[in-house]
Amino acid sequence: MTDCGLEVPYNSLITVTSNWSVSESVKSSTWRELEAVSRIVKSSVTMLKNHTVQLNTDNKNVTSIIKNGSRKLDLQEIACDLNELCTENNISIKTQWVPREQNTIADNLSRYYSDCDDWGIHFEVFDMLDELWGKHSIDRFATDYNNSGSTYSTVSSAVYSIKWAHEMCGQIDPTNNSFVESLVESAKRTAKPVVNKKDPVTTDILIRLCSMFHFSTDLLVEFKFKMAWRYGAGPGCTETKIGQYVQGHFIGDKDWKCVKGCNATAKLPVGLVFYTCTAAVKKEDWEQGEHSFQYTFNHKGPFVVSYTGAMWMDLAIPFNETDNSDGGWNLQTIVNLGKRSDTGLPNASPVTASKPLYELQFQCKHEIQIPMVDPDGDKVRCRWAVNEECHSICNAFPVATLDEETCTISFNADNTNFKDDGWYAAALTIEDFPKAQMILGNTSYNTSTPITAVPLQFLIHIKSKPLDCNWKPIFVPPTPAQGSHITIAAHASVNAKMYASNARNPKSQVIDISLTSPPGMTYTGPFKDSNHSGVVYWDLKWTPTAAQKGDNILCGMAEDDQGKLSDTYCFTYIAWDHDPCASTPCHHNGTCDRRGSTQNYDCICPGYTGKLCDSEINECLSNPCQNGATCTDEVNGYSCGCTSGFSGVTFHLDVSDISPKTESTHKDCFSSNEVWPLLIVLLFIVCCLATVSLLLALYVRKIKRMGKNSTLDAASSEQVVEELKL
Repeated sequence: MTDCGLEVPYNSLITVTSNWSVSESVKSSTWRELEAVSRIVKSSVTMLKNHTVQLNTDNKNVTSIIKNGSRKLDLQEIACDLNELCTENNISIKTQWVPREQNTIADNLSRYYSDCDDWGIHFEVFDMLDELWGKHSIDRFATDYNNSGSTYSTVSSAVYSIKWAHEMCGQIDPTNNSFVESLVESAKRTAKPVVNKKDPVTTDILIRLCSMFHFSTDLLVEFKFKMAWRYGAGPGCTETKIGQYVQGHFIGDKDWKCVKGCNATAKLPVGLVFYTCTAAVKKEDWEQGEHSFQYTFNHKGPFVVSYTGAMWMDLAIPFNETDNSDGGWNLQTIVNLGKRSDTGLPNASPVTASKPLYELQFQCKHEIQIPMVDPDGDKVRCRWAVNEECHSICNAFPVATLDEETCTISFNADNTNFKDDGWYAAALTIEDFPKAQMILGNTSYNTSTPITAVPLQFLIHIKSKPLDCNWKPIFVPPTPAQGSHITIAAHASVNAKMYASNARNPKSQVIDISLTSPPGMTYTGPFKDSNHSGVVYWDLKWTPTAAQKGDNILCGMAEDDQGKLSDTYCFTYIAWDHDPCASTPCHHNGTCDRRGSTQNYDCICPGYTGKLCDSEINECLSNPCQNGATCTDEVNGYSCGCTSGFSGVTFHLDVSDISPKTESTHKDCFSSNEVWPLLIVLLFIVCCLATVSLLLALYVRKIKRMGKNSTLDAASSEQVVEELKL
């Protein structure tokens, strides 16, 4: 908490408490003070509406920024958001600087709550560790009795090293939990020693602590979600807030909840639904955002985590004709924290993306293809959602066919099954399937058993347009290929272009693009392509963070000045990517086959075995040579040396072409008694073939002579038949 007091009308005192995140806690005191003001106003907007607010603060910079703005971008963004919120709700803020020595009440209040600057270790933690390790003879932690110098340096260096190592390997940071954070914050405390100085926390002690509590990291799950609302009904995403984290008041619940498997009597909150604004189109009446949160479960599951919304908008198919007439909606996914037998790691769920709303033309045929990728390289398919997966929209989309392999929805928006200006909802479930049988936790999965399920729901608006169905913009090269995968190294940035053309309707102009993109991506345009008539492009820029490591899908739809939209065009960026095959880990010219976008791979190496093709296969172990011949092992094969009395050719045999059955009966060396009967049989077969060929030639010659006659009587026909029988 920052030292900030807020006095509002009617002489009532509002106290707002909050804890900063790790990234927020290291920002400047001015940023935290200004952000605190913004959060207080947002949380109290209904009470403060149409009123004047007196803000007392001991930070002179905050009073100036609220009045005049700031040259620093992060501070200016907060000030602009605050100004916009106050303007919309007719709130007037008057600021008053209060010297620090006169601001003791607010200062004490801020220190009363869980201030990250004042964290310490409770004595009960020592009791718990004494039970694990026995009575301690030295402090296992840096406390206020420790000198802050060497102690804090040792702890921070150790934590930074662990954090850095896991980040570079693409693994979840094991130090990102309250236990380690308390340890680090305790090491920061400075106080004069009142007892003899205890041994400081060393790197070895910290490693032992992390080893003791490593199991908690195994149960730490990161959830990534993308969600959309009607414009103004969600957390507050607008065209001017792209890239910003928004957490305004909205019509829905604010929590994702564990509804099954968490051993709780009530639905347990696991994360907030607020997000980073990624797209908003006011004229299409939607906003969209994306975010992630982490939650540590108390066992390996499986669990069901869901988010339940308030109400779908009115649809063309009444809710009383769907599975649930309440009109509510539900998103849910399955979590299983067991480790896969094929990778040794927990399963990674499929990744998908979609626009929240598709504006499509009435009386036209349409296809909507949903992109799907799986970090583990599993097979991914989609299906129509059922039961609670879709709640009240299970049958809200009529007569459409779904190609589950490509996740393509095809339908004809004619007047038989659709209404002009009708709204429809589609609910899909994306599932991953192992390419070979494997075990996850205690459950066996084969190629037809889904591992996890990811929900995807969106709206479709069918509306008439006085244009040909095919007159719509198209994306053209050098736009990255549809469905392609583009790797981005750690700390690298993306500078890309997307090109769209009006070739199908030269009288139109492409004027806009709507993107479903990763958080932080920005774009400008359209710009005319000077080399191609009717082609425009957009510049895309993005620097992925370490938290965005892995698959990030980008989808775009171009729009022309007649309101026609292109088909959805998608490709995938693999951020912070390090290809494990780049170092050619497979020995003996083996082929490295990467598993999806993970750091796992398989080595394909004929003639060798082992994870890295480091063990040569001895083909002679199966005794392939017959009649006492000597077998000599070779790379990817063998040769046979025949004993006296046998003949044959010593040759190299490619074992990949021989099944176990043929290998056991194959003979490489033949005796003279075995060879002559074979030659006689072969000579007989050759003679038979020569005889048949001669008879066939004579017959064809006779047919040609008979064809010269104008007619062929019955007797001649019968004669030919008899000859054919011969």
